[in-house]
Amino acid sequence: MADEHVTMETLESLALACEERAEQLGSTYATEEDIGTARSLSEVADILRNMALDCLA
Repeated sequence: MADEHVTMETLESLALACEERAEQLGSTYATEEDIGTARSLSEVADILRNMALDCLA
């Protein structure tokens, strides 16, 4: 159970880091490429959160 908890926390931390970077890339002066990367990072964050939830199951 402890391993699942550590894995879940790690996945949540990674998801948060992806979201924070996505927000930075989506700034006012973002290029089209930055916006695409931000979108991809948001998708990765969603995947990581789903994986974290799977650790609870």
